[in-house]
Amino acid sequence: MDLWEFGTLITSSCIFVMLIHIAAEFRSWVSDIIFKIEMVRQFSLLIFLIDWQTGLHMLSVLLSVLLYMGFSLVYNAVCVTCHGLPNPYWVMEHCLMTVPFWATLILTCVLAFLPRFTLKAIFCLVQPSVVQQSLLERKHSERRKKHGLRVAWSRNSTRLTVVRTNDT
Repeated sequence: MDLWEFGTLITSSCIFVMLIHIAAEFRSWVSDIIFKIEMVRQFSLLIFLIDWQTGLHMLSVLLSVLLYMGFSLVYNAVCVTCHGLPNPYWVMEHCLMTVPFWATLILTCVLAFLPRFTLKAIFCLVQPSVVQQSLLERKHSERRKKHGLRVAWSRNSTRLTVVRTNDT
């Protein structure tokens, strides 16, 4: 691996790690994607209904990757004699065809994201925010409505009260 390939790897790693960290901060990746199955002419199709914010997030990340890759590929294919710089001709194209480049890029992205992901997970477990608490409460109330039972207990005694909430 020469100097230009190493620089391409470092630049690509920085771009992808930055995009992964930005994508982790988006609030509507998974929660707004709704899967809907419809029967159309004896075939079941899986239709993705995506919220406009989720679609915008996906589009911005995809556009960033495409712009970076497109510019790098064109620059390295066209720049035969750059002004005062050594020749970067066909470096990006060569890097994209090698396994160590992709393995290092993926490993770098995973290792760079792990500390932030781990700290966020620990923080959410130890001290959930008000939004997370309300989402958990909503999920628990939906489960109770689904089963038709409400359970209550007292910390002072060993009594447990189960009440049926819907009579069908």
